[in-house]
Amino acid sequence: QMEASLSSALVAAVNSQDVAVCRNYFSIFRNIQRESEFRNYYYGSRKASLVEMWQKARLSDCDAGADPSAQTFAQFLPTFFSAFLSMLSTERSSIPAIFPDPQPTMSTLITSTLSSLQPSFGERLIAVNTSRGAKSLPELIAAFKAAQDFAVATDKILEKVAYAAQLPPTT
Repeated sequence: QMEASLSSALVAAVNSQDVAVCRNYFSIFRNIQRESEFRNYYYGSRKASLVEMWQKARLSDCDAGADPSAQTFAQFLPTFFSAFLSMLSTERSSIPAIFPDPQPTMSTLITSTLSSLQPSFGERLIAVNTSRGAKSLPELIAAFKAAQDFAVATDKILEKVAYAAQLPPTT
């Protein structure tokens, strides 16, 4: 009952990115043994715009009936990853201020976001290959390069989160 009564206020705090209020709600949810529900609310809020961006993308080489002049998957991917990195950069300071385990929390946010993408990353790659046939290799290489750049940048953010977690808290 307590969780139900707090959930709308929690969602509002998470959506407004009010770190102090989120930290208080995390403490409450942890005390009532509902920490996983808090994390689910948090992850859901943070990944929502990225999941929507992914789902709304109409890509000439992935979507049947898409405008042939629309961007390709390889053109879209850097924009998507840039938005993802922007969210992670914001979370780099928020997550350590809310959660006692910032690096695993950030990792879970990343994997949760990637696993929520529909169609999946793999399905989009298959669609590129199907639509372009023998000419798909340059597009697949461009997508690989964008993913590789994203992975390197994400690793740097995770390193900074790990370093921040080792610092003594400031009060």
